[in-house]
Amino acid sequence: MITFSLINEKGGIGKTTLATHIAAGLAIRGYRVLLIDADPQGHATFSFGLEKRGGLFDLLVRDAAFKDVLLAPPLTAFAPDPIRGRLFLLPSNVETRAIPNLIDDVTLLAKRLQ
Repeated sequence: MITFSLINEKGGIGKTTLATHIAAGLAIRGYRVLLIDADPQGHATFSFGLEKRGGLFDLLVRDAAFKDVLLAPPLTAFAPDPIRGRLFLLPSNVETRAIPNLIDDVTLLAKRLQ
């Protein structure tokens, strides 16, 4: 498993745009990709035309199953050739902002991903 993280405190520098393009590009080229939208604004979720929802919040705070929180965004609009991989999105919304105040285990996301 290869992990990419795009992190910077400054807003408006293109983190979400870059992350969504990398995720879609890798999926189109044959990789299985999980894009985690950890921004309370939910722009990665919105950029794929999906409704913002608390997927990350549900996974970490409400202990939801992955099958109940993962979305599979459509990629056909982005790919001129057949898509060989899969893209899964763990969506976000304003609830995401409360996660640090509601969980004590800072490794919970890593544990859930295993």
